[in-house]
Amino acid sequence: MFPVDKTYILVPDRELNELIRKSHWHDFYARYPDAKSYVSMSSVGFNAQKTKALLTMTYNCGMFCMEGTYYLMEKQNGIWVRASVSNVTSCAWAS
Repeated sequence: MFPVDKTYILVPDRELNELIRKSHWHDFYARYPDAKSYVSMSSVGFNAQKTKALLTMTYNCGMFCMEGTYYLMEKQNGIWVRASVSNVTSCAWAS
């Protein structure tokens, strides 16, 4: 568990897809008028020892407004922290 210091609503992926596909974001903003965007997180993939994990987080703010980042996490002393990967400074994308 980790603290989140912003107000948020958990919305099923299926509901988001229906709102956005049918109306190109109009229904999304009608249902969630205070929302400027939404953030989604992938399922987490673990190594066999459960000491490393890979996931993506995507920020969606409109039809042509998205960005995402891959996160490689590593368990150190019982706490998940971002892992450093040699020769890699960033692994992000935007549209």
